[in-house]
Amino acid sequence: MIDRRMLRPALVAALLFAAAPAIGATAAPPNDLPMLNGGITKDEADLMRQAATRYPFEVTLARRGETPGRNDFVADAQLRIIDETGHVVVERTDTGPIFLASLPDGTYTVEATYAGQTKTQRVQVSGGRHANVTFLWD
Repeated sequence: MIDRRMLRPALVAALLFAAAPAIGATAAPPNDLPMLNGGITKDEADLMRQAATRYPFEVTLARRGETPGRNDFVADAQLRIIDETGHVVVERTDTGPIFLASLPDGTYTVEATYAGQTKTQRVQVSGGRHANVTFLWD
């Protein structure tokens, strides 16, 4: 068994890309924008979090769990990311629970729809800092 704490981030990212179909993560660059989507199981979520350091933008999708104070990951959400000019740079119908993208610096409107309810947030991606957006449904 491999101790993931000992793996270098570059190796983790390479393994994640290579194993994407096997672990449920998808690397889907419809417009040549590097991105990853996945994280259903704990092991997948751990790998996605390790890979997140290599992406300037992250979306986490969840809903309130039945146990107070606990949330459950959400998959199969619709996601749209729109740049300042109104151009849709990402549009997916099968997103979650963790989505990573190499968005260029800029301000974006992020829309996520789950169970018929759409939520919107604006986010600034800049200076190599990791921008994170979390959507939580009831």
